Amino acid sequence: MSVIDDLPKLRYGPGSRAFPHGSEIETIIAEPWYKIDDFWQLEGLIADREGRYLYFVDVFGGGVHRIELATKQYSRVYGPADFEIGSVKIHKDGRLFLCAMGNASGVKGGVYAIQPDGGDFETIVDPSEGFVVDDIVFDSQGGFYFTDFKGFATQNEGGVYYVPPEYNRVIRILGNMAIPNGIALRTDGSALWITESCYNRILHVYLAEDGASVPPSGATVACTLSGNLGPDSCCVDSDDNLYVAIYGQGRFLVLNRNGFPIGEVRLPEADDGKMLRTTSIAFAKDSDRMFLCSNDGPGGIGSCIYSARGYAKGHNTFQYQ
Repeated sequence: MSVIDDLPKLRYGPGSRAFPHGSEIETIIAEPWYKIDDFWQLEGLIADREGRYLYFVDVFGGGVHRIELATKQYSRVYGPADFEIGSVKIHKDGRLFLCAMGNASGVKGGVYAIQPDGGDFETIVDPSEGFVVDDIVFDSQGGFYFTDFKGFATQNEGGVYYVPPEYNRVIRILGNMAIPNGIALRTDGSALWITESCYNRILHVYLAEDGASVPPSGATVACTLSGNLGPDSCCVDSDDNLYVAIYGQGRFLVLNRNGFPIGEVRLPEADDGKMLRTTSIAFAKDSDRMFLCSNDGPGGIGSCIYSARGYAKGHNTFQYQ
């Protein structure tokens, strides 16, 4: 058997593809894959189109990194930058798009692009726009949606925006949000999944035909969670299941296409109160193998990338097309 075959895997239960019955959801424990001894706020996991590298960022260090999947050889691609990087995504032309959050010292956020080797830095969304960009997802045309990571539970300043493929304007899709964080697109491009951290909820938002607006009654709350901290980054698989990192809880929740929780991936240290800062999840290309990341913050055991298997192969998204 291969290493992938030996990984713990999520499997569908009765009714879980549509309307699950019963209160139990399947839970598996991910396995450690790549350990980092230092405290890094790991985020933005994404595999490249060749299936060679796994890219990720360390938010506070302002760096973009990659690990070769076959050898686990590590290298820094970009940084350190003077802005915090919320995530990295891959455009269909191969460029890496950096979500710049800015920092507490007054450096403004935006969206930037670089080549896979870190060169040819260019500005896509200028810092003068004033956004705190946490995450993006591409559509079929090469445009993208992004979350503006602002606000808190009693001050709704955040939103979701669309940038068309010409990168010549920024269009507001949603406003009045409290820390919109992760964002994913359904496999047919018809709707967005958005995590809203400070309201501890996951939204499902249909898109109008223009892809840049929401039809009447198109935005709903698919799931509301509990706890002091909320949902973080997210992604979909080829069956349209949504995988969500739950920050501060050492776990990843899986919703089916109808918004019902059906599965959970936990980290082995979570029951001991360790490695709770779960932030991001991504699939290897053309595989059901998942990579998940977390860190222990002040707990002293550093940061780690884990691995497990999802219900289905990851959706290649429009970054590969």
